[in-house]
Amino acid sequence: MIPLSDGKPIIREGKRGTKARWGKKVKKPRKKDLAVVKVVRRNIDGNVSNKTNKTVISVKGGNQRVNQGHAIDIHGPCRMFYSHEPRDDKGGARVWLETYFDVDVFVNEDWQAPLELGCMTKM
Repeated sequence: MIPLSDGKPIIREGKRGTKARWGKKVKKPRKKDLAVVKVVRRNIDGNVSNKTNKTVISVKGGNQRVNQGHAIDIHGPCRMFYSHEPRDDKGGARVWLETYFDVDVFVNEDWQAPLELGCMTKM
């Protein structure tokens, strides 16, 4: 027989093995771990008009310096935001990505385009 209390089993933590994880709160990521990805429109316009190849993707993570590149690889879920009014804390950006996972930044020479993009679908 399993001992019950209010119709639910009574569970005690054992002495050996892995520790119980139920009832414990999940740690919330710290704000300084947040990475923000933006597109630098000024560089895109300059590349078109001057026929240059400046980096157009900017990644800033918490207390890190800004990394810039031509491509990024995000190792986990991310969230995309759009604001009708430009945000001052995002450098005037209207669209940006935020993630708590690692972001690899590639400059044009380092990045190879994948042959198949499994996550891309036709609309």
